[in-house]
Amino acid sequence: MKSLKYLVVAALLGASLAFMRCSSPSGPTTTAQDDLLKKLSGKTWKVQSVKFNNLPDLTYTNFALTITGTKGSLPFDYSTAGRPATSPWPAAGKFTFSTTDFSQIVIRDDNNLPVNYVVSATALQLTFTYAGTGFAGRVAGSWVFTFGL
Repeated sequence: MKSLKYLVVAALLGASLAFMRCSSPSGPTTTAQDDLLKKLSGKTWKVQSVKFNNLPDLTYTNFALTITGTKGSLPFDYSTAGRPATSPWPAAGKFTFSTTDFSQIVIRDDNNLPVNYVVSATALQLTFTYAGTGFAGRVAGSWVFTFGL
């Protein structure tokens, strides 16, 4: 009878230990949006080339884009440097990922302009079409910005 008690206690202890090992992780979880922000932020993206309506635009030789943000906290910020007077970019602003497909579209805060992007460890390409009125120097048309580190 005593050995049966010990056997039951040992089984209960073993089951308790097994359940403790199966508990969910206590650390913070990362979302796909957080992973994408990590790829985009903390770097100064320097322009490699710019096309306006499929033609090279050589006025952006010193243009740079910096993206900052806090994981899990929307919206995110961006700032520019070396921006020509006539540009589709404001000096700074905010963006968020699209709620329908944030791996493909970035929405800038100026008139909710959708910006398609492709990012790797060392390259970023932004493509958008602006059609409307905006701040001084805004140029309507199709834009493709290619950046590197």
